[in-house]
Amino acid sequence: RIDDSTKTTSAMWSTFPNTLAPTLLVCCSGGVYRVIYAFGLGYGLSMAVSGYSTLLELAPGSIEGRAACYLYIGYGARLAAFILRRQSSAAFASSTHGQAMAVRLAATPLPVKIGITLFVTGTQLLLAHGLQPIAAARPGSTTSTATAVALAVSAAGFLLEVVADEQKQARKAIAPNAPVLDGLYSWVRHPNYLGEIVFWGGLLVAGQLAAAPNTCWGHRLLSAAGPLQLIFVMIGAADRLDARGIERYGDNEGFKAWAATTPSLWPRFF
Repeated sequence: RIDDSTKTTSAMWSTFPNTLAPTLLVCCSGGVYRVIYAFGLGYGLSMAVSGYSTLLELAPGSIEGRAACYLYIGYGARLAAFILRRQSSAAFASSTHGQAMAVRLAATPLPVKIGITLFVTGTQLLLAHGLQPIAAARPGSTTSTATAVALAVSAAGFLLEVVADEQKQARKAIAPNAPVLDGLYSWVRHPNYLGEIVFWGGLLVAGQLAAAPNTCWGHRLLSAAGPLQLIFVMIGAADRLDARGIERYGDNEGFKAWAATTPSLWPRFF
């Protein structure tokens, strides 16, 4: 006889988007070979799969719902392509950072790789949940305009991240071991991370606005958990990159002046 708790668990995992878990695990499984393929490639592939699957499963009736699905698809496809392009570039492979990363990745024990792969898969499932309230929103709801504004902010963050990544990639192709100090990087030290924070912040707000008024707090927290996690990850990553930058470029006078006068993530407008 199957008890009620077993039935509840079974029902939970048979509902969308939880049914995406095996597919997301496959997307992230490259992390068992190299951890970067879970964090980068798996992240991108999972985003694209979540967006496309939600588009098919829920067939969003609102413009905002369809737009959010396309944001996931576009973000994921772009990230996966960028990671593959960067990892396969001769400039990255020959750089001090690329060589140090290759050594670290090669030394990562298999159990750690498996654990990271499972963790990233779980994070991606949370991000899939974050998309559901927007995709399920009814057309013409009282919050549709505010949701559209939040999605526009998210799209602006996406664009900022793309431009920042491409600027850095172009500079590193010329001087792989030199710090990038110009372009968007003269505005803040980590514009790509700022773009990702804005991307997820916009989606976080859009999800809360689009949720039905009677949505319980548990479901609201579930849809917010993934975006919030990524926002905090990016803030922590900026701090770690600042520390590594000092180690690598601490003797570079240009870098020291730039680091002292350029904010890390939040631009100064005055």
